[in-house]
Formats: sequence, C-alpha cells, structure tokens
Amino acid sequence: MKKNVFIELLRFLAATIIVGYHTRFVFDSGWIFVEFFFMLSGFFAYKKVLQYKESGESFKDFPVKYTVKKILRIIPYTFLSMILFVVLELKDQLLSVGEKTIGRFVLYFIENVTLLNGTGMVPGEVELGDGWTMGSMLMPILWYIIVLFVALPVMMYLAYYLEDKIGIWLYTFFPMLLYGVLIMSTGTIDGFHNELWIYPALFMRALAGLLLGAAAYRFSLSFQKQIKKKRAYTVLFGLMELLIYAAVIFLASLENLRSEIIVIACFAVGLGLTLSGETFTSRLKGKVICFLGAISLPIYCVHTIILDTWPDFSSYMVYIITIGISIVMWCLVQGTSFVLKKIKENKKKEN
Repeated sequence: MKKNVFIELLRFLAATIIVGYHTRFVFDSGWIFVEFFFMLSGFFAYKKVLQYKESGESFKDFPVKYTVKKILRIIPYTFLSMILFVVLELKDQLLSVGEKTIGRFVLYFIENVTLLNGTGMVPGEVELGDGWTMGSMLMPILWYIIVLFVALPVMMYLAYYLEDKIGIWLYTFFPMLLYGVLIMSTGTIDGFHNELWIYPALFMRALAGLLLGAAAYRFSLSFQKQIKKKRAYTVLFGLMELLIYAAVIFLASLENLRSEIIVIACFAVGLGLTLSGETFTSRLKGKVICFLGAISLPIYCVHTIILDTWPDFSSYMVYIITIGISIVMWCLVQGTSFVLKKIKENKKKEN
C-alpha cells in the first residue's frame, strides 16, 4: 500500500488536538485521539498478521520482532525528549545533589529511555536523595509508547491464533468489554483515575484500541469491494469519511465527553474508509503534509515538557514552541540516520 497522505494529515491533527487537550485549549476531551493512534497501529499490525498467515511462515517470534522494530523507530525521539526533559526540568536539581544521587539518576535515566519505568516496577516515591523522588523524573507522556510495547505483541498473537475461532467477537465485543470495564471502574476510558490499577487499565485501553484497528482493516476491505463495484461510491464514501472526522473533532471539543464508544466506532469506520485507498482523500498529495505526519510523534513526546517548564505560557505559545522543537528533533534524527547510512554504505564498498 502506498503512503496515504491524508492519514499523515490526520496524524498531525490528532497530535495537535492532544496538545490542545493538555493545554485546556478548545479540545477539552482531546484525549480520545490517543485511541486513533492505537487503532492505526493495530490496523497495520493486523495486516502483517494476515500476510504471515497466507505465507505459512513461522509466526512464533514475529510479533515481538515487529514490535521491537517499531519501538526502535520511536526510541530516538524518546531519547531526545528525555535529554530535553533533563535540561529544562531537572538541571537545577542535578546541580545541587551529591554524587550518589547523580549515579541513581543515570540509572533511572536509562530506565526511562528504555521504557522500563512505565511497567510500574519502580514506584514513583523511591528516594533519589534530598527529598527528590523517582516521580520527579518520570515522563508520564511515555506511557503510550511503553504500553504499546507490551500490548502490541499480545494483540498480534490473539489475532493469529484466535481469528478463525472467534474473529468477529475478538475485534468487536472483546474491545467493548475492555472499554466497558474502564468506564465502569473510572467513569471514562481515560484510565488515569485509579492509581492502584493504572498499568492494567492502560494495558486494557491499548489492547482494545489495537484490536479495533483490526476491525478497521476489515472495514477497509469491505469499502474497497463496494467502491470497485460502483465508482460513484468514491465521492459518497469520501464525504462520509470527512463528516465522520468532523463529528469526532466536534465531540473532542466538548467539556465532558460522554460518547466515548460512539467516537471510537467513528474512528474504526473512518480509518476503514481512509485506508481503503478508494475514496477521493487518497488522491491527496504533498511532501509538506507527509512531513507534518512525521513530526506528530515528537510533538506528542515534547509538549508536556513544554507545559511543565512554562506553565504560564499561552496555548498558542506552547503550540509554537512544541512544533519548533519537534522540527529540530526530526532534523536531528533524519540527519543522523542519513550519516549512519552513508557510513554503512562506505564500509560495504571498502569490503
């Protein structure tokens, strides 16, 4: 499948809406767009699962390898975000503590970058020294990446081994069950309200979204068939696609979202339409839009650091600084990748 430029635009919009939610600017229920990213990851992971089923190759190690490969693409941005976090938030604390505390910080810094702290294995109240606790150096925004590392292989194994037996239930009612548990226990699927069960709650949320990504893939195949039968559906389904996303953005602007399941269903259908590649939005082109999609990850990683460092800044200022730093990060990562690639090519030529 060729790169869908419209989906890149949606990734950028989703990231900026999440920023709007955290700045309490317009999108008071913008947290729901995290589900969009889970479903997007689930869509492409499920596609890989189907390819393996058709090929007949051994599937035993593939989900873990696939997830590691995905995380390795994310790690450079998380590493740079951690460096920024230390420079902006912890520099004064680090200058005033002893050698033992700095040593512990280095260890926990490595744990942050390798995404291990989000497993809940290290409590936030662990003393680092001088009243400085572990919780003061954790990056909460990394929870999405951390939980993806755990939930994505689980989703892929479930899809591979259970699809033939309970496929429809697995991609519809099971995610609804997981979301239902979160809503009943915390009042919302945004599972940060119960500290004791925060990690199981986040895992359920991620797994539900990933499985619904598989449902979105099934929708995309159905839309492809319908449009190929009748080309007039290209415009009709394209308009429906835009209306769905417009409705979701409107609902995300509400102060108290009470229609999470409706929004999630809209995401599944909308992604199915977009990634079918058959609506008129698939004809959208532009390198600038693809670039905006590429900086959606650094935007997500950076914006809470900016908010914590300059809490008095206006929402517009947070947006501008976040996007500016995200562009610099993207340039650093791409530039480093280009240099390493050239070095590797030169070594091959020499050998």
